[in-house]
Amino acid sequence: MPTQTTLSVFKNIQDRYPNTEEAQALKDYTESVPLRMAALNALQAQEDAILGPTCTRIFEKHPKVEKRVEGYEKTHRDMALILRYVGQAMLKNDMRFLEDTLLHWLATMLQAFKLGQDCLYDSYIYLEEETEKRLSTEHYALLKPYMQRVTQLVPEKETQNV
Repeated sequence: MPTQTTLSVFKNIQDRYPNTEEAQALKDYTESVPLRMAALNALQAQEDAILGPTCTRIFEKHPKVEKRVEGYEKTHRDMALILRYVGQAMLKNDMRFLEDTLLHWLATMLQAFKLGQDCLYDSYIYLEEETEKRLSTEHYALLKPYMQRVTQLVPEKETQNV
């Protein structure tokens, strides 16, 4: 994976030609696009197979989540959004996109719902594990840093009891 995001390279070279490192980053990204698209397509094809077991595991460990109003629908939707944003960030090679779009929303949701007992952390771990099970090693390797970033951003001390 290039050290710079593609977007940052384009921002840096708005008024000049790319230097050798920037040109190489763009070349590396361009060469990786077919594999990134294949990984995104595999993620899309496996979405239901990933989400079903993920939700089941969440509800088994945290039954109060399913008992909330529209618990299954909201959990399924939220996990699907995470997968889709992770996929888009991977395709763009842009962690900041993930952080700015998805993770800001997640932080707001955390504060609003205060699920506690590591519910969100567990949910993201389950999502990552189920994704890894259903994608090829090559495809999952592209998604892994983005999946892990979602988990890293769950605030410490989510364990407050509610």
